[in-house]
Amino acid sequence: MVGILKKSAIHGLRIQYSTDDFAGKLEIQTNLALRGIIGLEAMSHISKLVGETADATNFTEIAHEYLTKWKQLGINHDAKPPHSTLTYNKSTHGVLHNLNNNDRLLNLNFIPKDIYTM
Repeated sequence: MVGILKKSAIHGLRIQYSTDDFAGKLEIQTNLALRGIIGLEAMSHISKLVGETADATNFTEIAHEYLTKWKQLGINHDAKPPHSTLTYNKSTHGVLHNLNNNDRLLNLNFIPKDIYTM
């Protein structure tokens, strides 16, 4: 479980069914990648709760590393204003609906506020 979450969190699985019905099957969906990254941070919090501090540290380090990569790949910084993408392709547009469902619901406060206002 940990391996697939780590593997799929930033680059996704080869073909993913979208949580957005209009998109169908896509590779490297920005929203699903973000969901996986938030999942890694959530695993850090769970590990901490059960006393697995080494695992907690490992999960949070990976989550922060992946979030940094995601911010480079999943946001079109050339656009004015910058916006999220549907896939890691600057010509696409996406809505980050997984933020409220995961980061805020779990009270992780992991995703930077500027991502919420994008």
